Amino acid sequence: MQSKKRYQIVHKRQGLQIDPIAFFLKKVKQFVKRIKISKTQTTAAATLIDFSGSMSGLKEQLAYAIAAVGDSFWKLKQAAPESFFYDLSSFTDTPVTVIGMDENFDEAANAHRLVAMANQIGNGGTDIYGSMKKKYEDFIDSRNGRSAKVKYMVVFTDGADSNTVVREG
Repeated sequence: MQSKKRYQIVHKRQGLQIDPIAFFLKKVKQFVKRIKISKTQTTAAATLIDFSGSMSGLKEQLAYAIAAVGDSFWKLKQAAPESFFYDLSSFTDTPVTVIGMDENFDEAANAHRLVAMANQIGNGGTDIYGSMKKKYEDFIDSRNGRSAKVKYMVVFTDGADSNTVVREG
């Protein structure tokens, strides 16, 4: 998550910096002080993981990746609930959302969903382009995803299907 620095000017009765307009108008609060304010930018992340039959050989590694990504995202969401939003999905022929952008769970429910997700690895075919397109539409349709300043969409896959490559000719 990124932070953005802002400065706010506060008018005071005494100080080191003089506001020239307030000085000429002989206002009571002629002095100013700049206060630095750090504000965290809103971040949205969508993760799409390939669960096709070709990934069945990597089942153990994918289970670790699901646990690491899901747990890390959950911790970030707990640390900054107004600033971080995430979506965790899998796909074979169509995307399946396990944890949605607007959902918030406790730690036990999050762990249960991650285990259930890991048990689905290696079932079905692959439609990468269609799944990415559908997940992108879901990402933008979500209020939190659309309004976030920083947006990420990460796709875990082992290859590409023939529909993914677009040829112009």
